[in-house]
Amino acid sequence: MQLGHGQVSGPATSDASPSTFTQFLNLPRELRDMVYAMAMEHAPRIAVVRRRQRRANTQAPQTPFLPPICFANRQTFSEAAPVFVRTRHFTIVGNSSSIRAIMRLLRRVPDGYGFQSIRSISLTSVSRFGQQHGSRGLMLSFPSELISQCSGLRRLILELPVSEFINIVDQPWGDPCTFVRRSLKAVKKQLRVDALFESKGLETLHLRFVGGGIEAETLGCNVKDLFKDFLKWFKREWRDKMEGAELRVRYLTWDQSTFGSSPVPVKML
Repeated sequence: MQLGHGQVSGPATSDASPSTFTQFLNLPRELRDMVYAMAMEHAPRIAVVRRRQRRANTQAPQTPFLPPICFANRQTFSEAAPVFVRTRHFTIVGNSSSIRAIMRLLRRVPDGYGFQSIRSISLTSVSRFGQQHGSRGLMLSFPSELISQCSGLRRLILELPVSEFINIVDQPWGDPCTFVRRSLKAVKKQLRVDALFESKGLETLHLRFVGGGIEAETLGCNVKDLFKDFLKWFKREWRDKMEGAELRVRYLTWDQSTFGSSPVPVKML
């Protein structure tokens, strides 16, 4: 399909291909959005954002993230990119670099429609949700920076690894390591999830605690016991500040987590 404004350049001919349509951008916006959605039917429904790996002295190949129709011209990008973002679930693997990658994509969409259109996000292996300054005075990108701008976000999956809830105690060489549970105050300070309660448009949060089998066995407790103090506090805050929003809780092994297994071919930004 050829996209364009107005008349076809050059004289009209009777043997022109009947599949060529040059008035696409003159159609009503609702019809154009339907065409964009149809053109994206074969794109994965889950878009995985992962830090691009580079080897020394090599340039990592650029892999297109958006469907080709988005790049026909500036207008189709501004119209088709929000359709893609709105109809996909974004799984963000990693920390600051992955957050920056998805934010770069959303910022490219004019008038803030990228951030307004995104509906569903997974954040895997989150070690810190809220912002803080890096050790060298540089502002790192944290999930809260992304989530606070996604005004259309309705569904969020947050995976919290067991490593944020326990400390490993050093032992003499050869002795098995031991674990100590972190206090609720220490966990809250590390994760900084308070910013999550400002997401007023959120309809459903899937809170997933990942790992803990070995730690629980070593400590002689149930896996759920490793997270129970934090979960009790979180549920209370959620109930008080997120009225009407649903909270779903699951406990996963590492193999079950998004971080442990990618459900679709990885797309790079």
